[in-house]
Amino acid sequence: MPRQRLVVQLDPPHNTRGGDWLYRTFAPGRALSAVDGVRVVNCDRLHRHAPRLLRAADVLVLNSVCDADLLPVLAERAARGAVTVFEVSDDFGAIQPWNPIYAFFQSPANVRLYKQLVRASSGMQCTVAELSRIYGHLGRQCRVFVNHLLEVPPPPSRDDAGPLVVGWGGSSGHREDIALVAPALVRWVLETPGVTLQLMCADSIWSLFAALPDDRKARTPTGGIGDYYRFVGGLDVGLAPLADTGFNRSRSDVKFVEYAAHGAVAVLQDLVPYQGAAEDRVNARFFAAPDDLVTTLADLARDPAQRARLRSAAYAKVAAERRQSDHVAERLAFYASLEAATYTPTEDPTQLFDELRTWEGAEVVDRHALLAHTAVERSLHDALVLSQQDQRHDDAKALLADAARRSPSLDLPHLYAGSLYGDAAALQAALARNPRSVNALVALGRLAATQGDPARALGHFVRALELAPTWDEPYVLAAQVAAGLGATNDARALVGAAKSLAEALEAKPGVEASRSRTRS
Repeated sequence: MPRQRLVVQLDPPHNTRGGDWLYRTFAPGRALSAVDGVRVVNCDRLHRHAPRLLRAADVLVLNSVCDADLLPVLAERAARGAVTVFEVSDDFGAIQPWNPIYAFFQSPANVRLYKQLVRASSGMQCTVAELSRIYGHLGRQCRVFVNHLLEVPPPPSRDDAGPLVVGWGGSSGHREDIALVAPALVRWVLETPGVTLQLMCADSIWSLFAALPDDRKARTPTGGIGDYYRFVGGLDVGLAPLADTGFNRSRSDVKFVEYAAHGAVAVLQDLVPYQGAAEDRVNARFFAAPDDLVTTLADLARDPAQRARLRSAAYAKVAAERRQSDHVAERLAFYASLEAATYTPTEDPTQLFDELRTWEGAEVVDRHALLAHTAVERSLHDALVLSQQDQRHDDAKALLADAARRSPSLDLPHLYAGSLYGDAAALQAALARNPRSVNALVALGRLAATQGDPARALGHFVRALELAPTWDEPYVLAAQVAAGLGATNDARALVGAAKSLAEALEAKPGVEASRSRTRS
């Protein structure tokens, strides 16, 4: 009988149900769960059962979750020999200004915390080699697992004698990419009879194509991954423009893979994410500039045989190389290589998973579970959103109170209320529920310092650095308070420790981490 394992993937807080990001996030877990003895749970940081799952997981995958309260959790897991893998999914040093997490990563302390969480994990994984090149030194071991498809549909069929449908779908975060080619694309469609442009997009992107008459364009509302795949399945040619930015150079090739699987000829920006994944004029077409895009589209429009050849070659490549089920053994082998020989589970995976089936919001398919938001998590998520709006603070507080009432043992409602609104009683309530909350201690220390109680502030900061001795921020805060109290030597020592910790994050390891790029 195969060994029973529980793999838990923890995602950042979200409120997505069925969106493409969520689907791509849990697709590897769904494939892993098909292996005998492996059970997989996907949940996000807000979920009320997350604390238990973080401890119980044989393998914990942190999907770019940046939270100081995870540091004591990772230390406890490391002491038991449990495996924690940090997934770096984007270049967090090159976040675009319009991205919702841009402000968070403008804080150097948050960037260092992110890196420290990678360093504190057993290993690191990412979806593209570029991320491994930039950040791979942070992981004790690093692996690249490129994106795969959970399912590859049957070979697509197209009537290349009919009108040509060219299209693109994406979120508002991709607006600048499609905006680069929009003027040239509009001119080409207007000048080319028999071509229709189809878009699956938000209002801000649709407005870029206002100059096209209604009979030359069509819009599909944004929706879930199934809606997106149906949209892609209706395209003859799929576009993948990308501005040449650090963030985009670390994106994955998933658009090529999804276009290929659903029968759309991919016209790709000649940029790192697609170079090596596809081959120009073999299974896709590449372009470098907007005028180049127009030339490429014109070539494809007058050559149905070329479209059929590229479509067939791209589908064959993806069907042969990019099925998730064909690559799960590589992930499991990597996780197994990180596990200590002395590791013993804290809970029986089979019994825990059977119990999980009864949890509210659990969407279970065979041995895979996706823990959807319930009223507790929705209240937490919406409170965080409303807290950023000056006129909605009372509404946010009410939602946090609602979450606390629904889940009395959960620390997050109290932590967020205390941190957002300077409420010491709420922070103490959070600490009572989670005595290892570094966030609560740091927030209490900051609050005490502003209230003119440096001794109490120093006590909170010292306790925080004891719980998270590898994170530099509590040392910095403690040094500031110690200096104000006249403890010059102590302050100097704390500053030195913080500097050493920060410098260690940038140092390359003496022995190169073992890496291997997963070949698709």
